[in-house]
Amino acid sequence: MKVWGLKPSRRATDIRGTDMPSVPTEHTRLPFKLCTEFTTGACPARCTAKCCVFSEVADEQSASQSTKHSADPSPQSVVLQNVSNSCRSLLVKMQRDPPVDLILATPKLTSMSDVEAVLMQADQQDSVRSLSVGPWGTSCFSTCCAGGGSISTVCTSADSLVQVVQRTAPVWSKWQLRSFCVCDLALRNVLALAQVLEMLPESLQAVHLCRMHLGVEGRLRDCLAALGLCKFRKLNRIRLDVAENNLQDSDADMLLPLLMPTNQWDSGVTATDKTYSELQGSSICASDRSGTFSQETKPVVTKLVVSGNPLVTASSVSRILGFAGTRLEELDVSECNLGSAGGYVISECLRKPDCVLRSLSAYRTGLGSSGVLMIISSAVQSSSLQLLNLVANGQHESRWLESVGQSVASELQNPAGRLRVLAMSCPERQISQARNLFQDTRARVILVPNEQNNYNRSLFQGHVH
Repeated sequence: MKVWGLKPSRRATDIRGTDMPSVPTEHTRLPFKLCTEFTTGACPARCTAKCCVFSEVADEQSASQSTKHSADPSPQSVVLQNVSNSCRSLLVKMQRDPPVDLILATPKLTSMSDVEAVLMQADQQDSVRSLSVGPWGTSCFSTCCAGGGSISTVCTSADSLVQVVQRTAPVWSKWQLRSFCVCDLALRNVLALAQVLEMLPESLQAVHLCRMHLGVEGRLRDCLAALGLCKFRKLNRIRLDVAENNLQDSDADMLLPLLMPTNQWDSGVTATDKTYSELQGSSICASDRSGTFSQETKPVVTKLVVSGNPLVTASSVSRILGFAGTRLEELDVSECNLGSAGGYVISECLRKPDCVLRSLSAYRTGLGSSGVLMIISSAVQSSSLQLLNLVANGQHESRWLESVGQSVASELQNPAGRLRVLAMSCPERQISQARNLFQDTRARVILVPNEQNNYNRSLFQGHVH
């Protein structure tokens, strides 16, 4: 049976088959308010049923209609126009099982009408704690436009999707979200995304902006500026993930204001003055700057992921750790181009008595065996570090047990260290001997054979317990 939209020229029939007055024109423009108004009796059509089905044409109200409506629909059913069949299936599933993780992505959603319908349904249930936007296909989607009411335009690109999310911010910004993710979108303009970031709720704990080429043409600037405005709304201590965005050292420098306490934003630190002034001059930060920062205000970001950006070098990591190392709790620089210099930079940070870094991931960063040994030597002396991932570094030594394994085993006997888990690579032919070598160490050592470095990456990105 086709489900049609409301039109003032047609007459509606409730589930008992009784004629109802024609529906006023304003109801053709409010497809998402039908459920509330029809159930509360506020509908001008004075419906008595909890869900109304509108037939395709008036003369279809025949004896066959009784068989169509033989079973009562769910009280929470909503008649929506211009949504795809896959979206209707998703709405039914959401009614039966309210989602905790809501994903706005293709292929289940194909148009802006689909996205709006899902967001409105989720708003009625108040169960979502994680909202993800993308991936979204670049193909042009089309939907069948039934009826003659106001219809949302078809979403033909990732930019249209972000604009819908920005337009519906008054809805989802009231949710108690813990995580917000935008990923795998080929955006032509990031200003709408920046406006979305300005509306993030205070309950947020993690923001993921991944695989969107934010390092191109300074796109990262507006996004970070919008997050900077979140200081006025007490959004702090979040996890920021900007992985795989083609970032460079200059882009990494833009992160510094978000990593420092706000009482240092206008201090004389020359390395960050230029970055902060650039953020202040952006179009997003040019407005809504009322209020003053408290001396006790904490950084917006205390957990940072910049993995998968091979143009980020030890130079920018040195500046990040130099100014924010005493406040960063987690850092992931996997697959960045650190080299042996990165081992020295990280080990110096870990030796600082006020360092609070608890988790460090440097998967495949070209540290070499010397860099691995420097970091481990400092890690066992750190008063805070608990998780360390050095997989795919220094694993090609011909005499790995003698040059790397025995030195690491000796360092891990330090009774003062708090390191609980160390993940590192080992030549396949020496894996059995290495396991025996680390059997009695204070920290748990996870050895990854060279041949598995590419397959186990997700296991060692801060998820080892």
